[in-house]
Amino acid sequence: MISIQELYGQVNELAKKINAPVELLPTFGTSDLSGRPYIVIQGDTYHYLANDRDTVVVNRETTSLPKLLYWIFDYITGQMGSKYEKEHRIPDVDPRRTAFRKQLELLDELYPHWKEQRQQEIQALLEKHPYRDELKR
Repeated sequence: MISIQELYGQVNELAKKINAPVELLPTFGTSDLSGRPYIVIQGDTYHYLANDRDTVVVNRETTSLPKLLYWIFDYITGQMGSKYEKEHRIPDVDPRRTAFRKQLELLDELYPHWKEQRQQEIQALLEKHPYRDELKR
């Protein structure tokens, strides 16, 4: 088990690799009440949490540091992918196409197996909710 300070250092080093905006990084030890995720370590368990208007909207726990880091960067790269899509919108194309593509590119820069894991999650999502491109005639 690493300390909250060591975790902070690891997250910041990974964030630098993809130029992640500091406002997307989680807080450590306590929530800043902004709605962004925060990390708490209790004993040998990492808690990944997020609140929205005094309601816990994310509450995950694990003893696995790699799993925690994946959760953190799944969120960060997802937000970065969404921002990229808004800046590069393609008319009549499901926005998720561009956002997911950017997210996978960012995850691949960090750890290729994170990209593979996220690809599987996206595929499962698309089986239930396929892309909806709108072709105008």
